[in-house]
Amino acid sequence: MTNAVIELMKAKNGLTTARARGSNGASFMLHSAYDPVAEAQRLVQGSPSLKKAGGIVCLGLGLGYHVQEILHLVPTETEVLVIESNGQLKEWYHNAENTPRERVTIADGEDAVKAFIYRICEKLRDGLVLFEHPASLRLDPEFYDNMRSRVRDYVSLLLVDMETAKNLSYIVQQNNLDNLPVVISDPGINVLENAFKDKPAVIVSAGPSLNKNIDLLAEAKNKSVIICVGTALKAMLAQGLHPDIVVTLDATELNYRLFTGLAPTEEFLCYEPQTHDKIPPLFAGRRFVFNSFSSPFTTWLRELYGNKGYVDPGGSVAIAAFGIACLIGANPIVLIGQDLAYTGGYTHAKGTVYDGRKADLTTLNLHLLEVPAVGGGKVFTPRNMHTFLVRFEELFAQHNDRLVIDATEGGALKRGTKVMTFREAIDRYFTKEFPVLTIFKDLHRKHLPDPAVRKRVRKEFKKTALEYERFIRKLDKTLSIATKVYKLNELAEKMNRNELQYGGTFVANGILETLKKKGEELNRKLKEVNAQAKLIDLLGLLAVDVELAPLLPESATFKEQVERIKLVYGLYLEAAKIMREQLVDIADNLVSNDNIQVERECIVKG
Repeated sequence: MTNAVIELMKAKNGLTTARARGSNGASFMLHSAYDPVAEAQRLVQGSPSLKKAGGIVCLGLGLGYHVQEILHLVPTETEVLVIESNGQLKEWYHNAENTPRERVTIADGEDAVKAFIYRICEKLRDGLVLFEHPASLRLDPEFYDNMRSRVRDYVSLLLVDMETAKNLSYIVQQNNLDNLPVVISDPGINVLENAFKDKPAVIVSAGPSLNKNIDLLAEAKNKSVIICVGTALKAMLAQGLHPDIVVTLDATELNYRLFTGLAPTEEFLCYEPQTHDKIPPLFAGRRFVFNSFSSPFTTWLRELYGNKGYVDPGGSVAIAAFGIACLIGANPIVLIGQDLAYTGGYTHAKGTVYDGRKADLTTLNLHLLEVPAVGGGKVFTPRNMHTFLVRFEELFAQHNDRLVIDATEGGALKRGTKVMTFREAIDRYFTKEFPVLTIFKDLHRKHLPDPAVRKRVRKEFKKTALEYERFIRKLDKTLSIATKVYKLNELAEKMNRNELQYGGTFVANGILETLKKKGEELNRKLKEVNAQAKLIDLLGLLAVDVELAPLLPESATFKEQVERIKLVYGLYLEAAKIMREQLVDIADNLVSNDNIQVERECIVKG
């Protein structure tokens, strides 16, 4: 009943209620004709999980009775997103008196859903509740089915992002620093902008359907830009095929395993500074660097060495490859091996390091989602792949000025693509030859790194290391006081004599005030040292479950306050020492790696 007309009327108890009437004359009540509030109370009380929710998404607004009851039930800090497509209901709600406005966002599109979920991400550890107003769902079932899926998609995407960030914080930071000498010297992906405007590109991923058409890639050579994700490189080289670009961004040892035993000879590497530090040396003289992941620390580094070109990673190397294809101006962009699903029950194509691995669909079924498949029917996809599917579809919509062809010949159906076989795509679009590698080489040679950048980075690192040294001395002093106070309080608690206990507590409380002042001083110093937030990434790892220096409630005991100070500033100290060490090591490394500068100059000279 998408085009229903909403008729307002009085309920038996005098409150306003509503009926929805369709063009065919059929109608139903949106709220009770007798007591809409009592009805809303029963509906809300039937969802006990609302009470402890960190956030609530409500499908359907109606006249807002259930929204008001939700707000009465949940904590005052809980926010509510209401999804409603009917313009009459939204207008009535905004114009009516006494409808709840604070903590309530009303929206009708998936962008607002995503923005809401990411805005309340810190509260999601308490859970997100999807509350449905049954009568509202009858107004537009297709719309609400889609919105229900979008909520699920964006929560999954956020949880994957959060878990990845938590698990990789230290490794990512270390790789960013270890790769810094080559990042400074290598040209950025931005030098390739529109270098292949309106030329076809093929993105080769490692999904199981790659087995069907990998042999056709030889026909695409020099008639398209062949962009290969790191996972698929081994499979390509085993066939005697050489991509033009290999894309990598994963920071882990597992990513490096994709490249071990391989000897790339002509491919150019496009890498993110966080990638495993053993990978870039395999492509000496044939590298472009791009920036994707943003954090306070990486932003600071980029400010030092300059812009290399941004590519949206979307959590997936294949999504980064798509971003590179867009940046170089490619059109059309053809996807192969991009199943984003367990096609045939397999996880990856033959010839990859995951050759022959099958997904155990019986034990994984609780973690799998069913999605529409290419060619009809359904296919299973794991939660993380599903988030990549969602992001891909967003990007296809954003780049609707170019044709995206899904020539995977299997896997998940992707909105915004034209489905055809790889054979058809080659015959239709890969009709002219052009010197792909020559263009890459020429653009690479034109970039000559500036020695002043290396000197600037080295100088800034040494300066920042000294700032951390001063900060560490202050932390040591404050923690020493905290330890003494803690011991004094323990002594006071053990004594049974009232006068000594009172005296001990009095002294301890006096020192606590001193300690609080020291804490305030430390916070000010932290802001000075961390003017570009260079410490925050490490604290994300070391204090992932600890809010940074939050104020305890007034009711907190003396012991709790001292324990909190010791914990938080102890983590500060650990992070500061690691950071200082890293800065000193890399500053020294920038001196010893001046040969990288020579290497680049030799390449440029020919």
